[in-house]
Amino acid sequence: MLMKDPIQEKKKNARAKKRLEAIEREEKSYKNSTNKVIIAIAVAVFLIIFILIYGFSKTKDLNYNDIKENKGKEIVYTRYTKNTNGYQVDIPYVNMNIGVASGVNQDISLFVEDFMDSNKALITYKYSISGHILSLIVQIVDYDTKTAPNTYFRSYNLNLTNGDLLSEQALLDYYSVTKDQVERIIENQFRDYYKNEIEEGYINEDECDYECFLKYRDLNGYMENINYYIDSSKLYVYKPFQVYSILGEEDYYKDSDFEFLIAQEPIDTD
Repeated sequence: MLMKDPIQEKKKNARAKKRLEAIEREEKSYKNSTNKVIIAIAVAVFLIIFILIYGFSKTKDLNYNDIKENKGKEIVYTRYTKNTNGYQVDIPYVNMNIGVASGVNQDISLFVEDFMDSNKALITYKYSISGHILSLIVQIVDYDTKTAPNTYFRSYNLNLTNGDLLSEQALLDYYSVTKDQVERIIENQFRDYYKNEIEEGYINEDECDYECFLKYRDLNGYMENINYYIDSSKLYVYKPFQVYSILGEEDYYKDSDFEFLIAQEPIDTD
């Protein structure tokens, strides 16, 4: 029987031990990698589920299905439309089952009632949602007159959490502005209109001063017949005034000139 070389045997055992340690390290590394992959997959699955749930919740919030009367329609939709010789009529309906929505719809019907049988009236509307506020404004332009057409506005600002109408003071408080500030903004814009009409040659300053200009605009007060409307978180006032006169300046005024920007965004009072 051959005798084993103790030195060679020791080296052989050492190499075997190193191989075993290497195998154990590889197994440990594999297990760590596997655990990391499992953890990464679990995190990814969690994120996907969270995103889906959050996305569904946001979609539900944006659709406002929980407060809609008719879940198959928009929160404000056109309940009646017609076009007579180019005079478009679109009557809105507030599609909510809470708060004063039904009262708002009744008020809209009363507002447009006198113009429904006219073949020379434009009735349009637009609405916007900013945060928890639904803002709707209806515009009527009556061309069935003996002189110049007349413009009328009616706006509604509803709290989407309870369906209540926001008062003028509540809107002013929300944007941290006062009635005096609103009046100054409107006055300044009319003064700009007066200056622009002079520059455009519609008015001779020596023949028609600012008070004369206001009479042509059929304006008795800056704060009369104002309607608040919120669009993209900005607060506006819509105010009708006469754009037709013997001066022919109706070509100067656009629909956007009935719009007065009051505040850029609400004030965070938290």
